[in-house]
Amino acid sequence: MVRVTLSAAATVCGRIGPMPVASQRDRERLLSLRCAHDASIIGAATLRRDDPRLVCGRSGRLRCVVTGSGRIPVEGKGFFSVGDTPVVFTSLEAEARLAQRLDGVATVVGIPWVDKWLRWDRILEWLEAAGVGSLLLEGGGRLNHSALSQGVIDVLEITLAPRISGDLGAPLLFSGEGPVGGPFVELELERCSVADGGELFLRYSIRSRAK
Repeated sequence: MVRVTLSAAATVCGRIGPMPVASQRDRERLLSLRCAHDASIIGAATLRRDDPRLVCGRSGRLRCVVTGSGRIPVEGKGFFSVGDTPVVFTSLEAEARLAQRLDGVATVVGIPWVDKWLRWDRILEWLEAAGVGSLLLEGGGRLNHSALSQGVIDVLEITLAPRISGDLGAPLLFSGEGPVGGPFVELELERCSVADGGELFLRYSIRSRAK
């Protein structure tokens, strides 16, 4: 079974953008988490906006992106030109078209829908068959919301930055239709530390799953 960790840095008001939200110390924390996991995954919006490479110096890690529509930018994106060949999870409807477009650039995997998002259990099944034992979710808000609401997250590594955005248009830590639980997913605090600059580094496990 693949163990899933969500990693994110957010303002006090729950915003994960505009980038960067947190400090260099948090970026170092993320790099350490990335190297400790067999794979990383982002949503298409994060690829469009930030173009993270998801590399850490550890070879053999899988770098993945989720796009239900199959409409993702490729040209000029370091995600596709740096490191090992990435994996693109998309809908069954978009699989053939995207596979043709990304031939030689990425491995394309078709996944069925559930509740307006791709099925995380099928994504994890594919990753487990590929030898992945641990997966790091690196955003954005819709990806985080879907994974939590489908009950696949085990641990949350959250950095709370001493900042307030207040911008209604800024991306949220969790962004989706409806609650992620019934109505909440209950968390248990495992660890908390405070940086000199006022950042909080929080580690939560899931106390009660989404229903």
